[in-house]
Amino acid sequence: MSLKKTLQKQNYDLIEGPKRNQDLLQLWIKRDLDRIALYDPSIRNVFGQDFSAAPFESTALSINSSDKEEFDFSAGMDFVKNALLQFKIANANIDAHIKGGKSVTVSYNNSYTKEIGQFELEKYLFSIDSHSLIPSLIRELNRNNLFVIAGVVFAKNLNFVIESDRTIDTTTEASLNKIAEGKVNFEKTADHQITLTSDTEKAFPIAVKAYRIRFVKGKFNKLILATDKRDFFK
Repeated sequence: MSLKKTLQKQNYDLIEGPKRNQDLLQLWIKRDLDRIALYDPSIRNVFGQDFSAAPFESTALSINSSDKEEFDFSAGMDFVKNALLQFKIANANIDAHIKGGKSVTVSYNNSYTKEIGQFELEKYLFSIDSHSLIPSLIRELNRNNLFVIAGVVFAKNLNFVIESDRTIDTTTEASLNKIAEGKVNFEKTADHQITLTSDTEKAFPIAVKAYRIRFVKGKFNKLILATDKRDFFK
């Protein structure tokens, strides 16, 4: 099944861009055509009030290698390089070794989800004294520019299949593994195909559930699901 569709059915958005620092209760900002950007690491900092509800962890939304997403070569290789940055590989530039190709197929294993319930978030936001908020924050809230992350899917294992338009030889395989510094593994799996896999205890975010915070005349009104088929985190 399509990885994106599996996630979208649960109102999650696959992270395709280079930012991989998403976590629960972060506030992000998006103005019109601007790319979404981190506004503050915690809703607690912005509203000056503790959030006491605990997140729940689940494997109900379990992503595995049967859930795949195929990208064209250019977009797929950007995805690969963005993911490699999570492993702090000194030289993540693999373009010199794989210069062109057909596609990149992305899948993950060993995943779990952390989530905060919508009711708990709305109860918290209704309790905020808006008179204590700074004017610039109220302006952004009244314009519905702020989003809160309510759920994150984390994974420990990635699996990227790269379809090259050139023959993959053992020299290419060895060169890529040298770049990888043992943090990920490249394996030739067909004449024109090389597979990148990781097996680590470190989990990294692969998808998010976010809500737009809707304020009306300086007061919280409701949360609006923002990550259903909209790709906010490209």
